[in-house]
Amino acid sequence: MSIDLLVVDPHERDRQGIAGYFTRMGLRVTETADAREGHTLLRDRFFALVLVDIDIEPWGGLDFVAHVRSLSPRSEVALMTTRRAWDVAIGGYRGGAADVVFKDPSDAPRLRELAERVVRRWSGSAEAPESLAAESKSVLDDMLARLLELSQHVPATQSRLAAMVKSSVRVAVVDHEPPVQQALAAVSAETRGGAFAFEVLPMPSGGAALDMLSGSPPDVLVTRDDLFDLPGATLIAALDERASDMLAIVYRGPGAGGEATVFEGGHAVRTIRPFDELGPLVKEVRTMVERATAALEHRRLMDLFRMEHSDLLRRYGVLRARLDEAARASGG
Repeated sequence: MSIDLLVVDPHERDRQGIAGYFTRMGLRVTETADAREGHTLLRDRFFALVLVDIDIEPWGGLDFVAHVRSLSPRSEVALMTTRRAWDVAIGGYRGGAADVVFKDPSDAPRLRELAERVVRRWSGSAEAPESLAAESKSVLDDMLARLLELSQHVPATQSRLAAMVKSSVRVAVVDHEPPVQQALAAVSAETRGGAFAFEVLPMPSGGAALDMLSGSPPDVLVTRDDLFDLPGATLIAALDERASDMLAIVYRGPGAGGEATVFEGGHAVRTIRPFDELGPLVKEVRTMVERATAALEHRRLMDLFRMEHSDLLRRYGVLRARLDEAARASGG
């Protein structure tokens, strides 16, 4: 028996590769790059399995996962991402995803196992143990996320967090001309001591940036595209391999024909046009700093949680691994 599978992914190469992979498995695959078209398809047809990329626009992958669960509760949905970030995984599971899969060849077997499980489900094959394992994993993940969320509001936790070393957001600005660096340095001075303070790291070339940042990538990278030694987009790709949660902007200008492209997870998500003065770029960097600050605070909370609940997390990991083993055993 075959099933209908929907792939919702804005990245054409990834989408076509995934569609081809599952078509060769014998599944009936429909693909789209747009969340709105995905909504229409889900409304008009039933898809047993829906694969959603985290970067899908205009709603975002996490919102679309929840939307699928609401619109088609019998469908299984998996969130796909290039970011190996705990908050993305937790967000996916909490939204109702059956699995969160990284876009990496090493994770392809997980996608295949998910598809095979859905095929068994709709062919009438016995899968009660596997369904129980999947539901148990989902509940465990949800409980851990809720514990983490609740712990933020405990006064003792707040006191311990205040005593921990607080890192500031690092914004690297790569440009052989000074205007962008000067503009962001001025904003950095204005925000010093505030909730969204950040440090500017000015660099004159892509080579200098690689030398200084490869071991410790910045939270935000702002780079001219037409650097003397390498394209700004190449610099973003090189550093993203070391820090997939890095936010970035690559720009040409400001001036006539100028533009600035925003990158998240190594992928271009939107372009600012026209880029004829620095205001829009400065505003975008401020927004990125706010997001990076929240991510740093979340990591501090996770570090504290690990220190104080290491045994609980160890038992959680062991139990989740056992559930995975039980699911695989029941499937074959």
